[in-house]
Amino acid sequence: MADGTVAAAWVQAIGSIAGVLIAIYVPVRMRRVEEYDRRRDVVSTISQLKRMGDEYVRALTHGTMAVHAGVPPPGFRALEQSLRVSLVSGVPAELIPAAVKAADAAKLVVEHWELQASSGNTANPALINTAQLRQANVVRALADAQIALRRWKRSHRITLWFA
Repeated sequence: MADGTVAAAWVQAIGSIAGVLIAIYVPVRMRRVEEYDRRRDVVSTISQLKRMGDEYVRALTHGTMAVHAGVPPPGFRALEQSLRVSLVSGVPAELIPAAVKAADAAKLVVEHWELQASSGNTANPALINTAQLRQANVVRALADAQIALRRWKRSHRITLWFA
């Protein structure tokens, strides 16, 4: 009988320890998943800005600006403004440089888009080169943000298991 009670005590002790560890892990994991989602949202916004900017540069380069009538799609300006709002409301620290760079570059792309619309000269090589340079800043900001996200995820991989 003594052996049975000792074994039961060990099972209970191990179960209690496991329960405490799970009770600690679950809230930490939930917080990390929320933090990861915030970071991923910033990267996603920058990625969408990149995609729309690429479309603009491609249309400008191939002379198909008539498709856009020289006006940036409303979504582009909304994304740029969304990124600025998220900067105020709490972008994670490691993503601030990339988010600021992307928002500033996106603003310049919009200004360029509107300037092109007013000039009507889409075949101007200098105009195309400027658009490509401004879009390159968005591309660099996206790469920086993706690197920051991967680093953060790697440093929190244990709490992000199964996420």
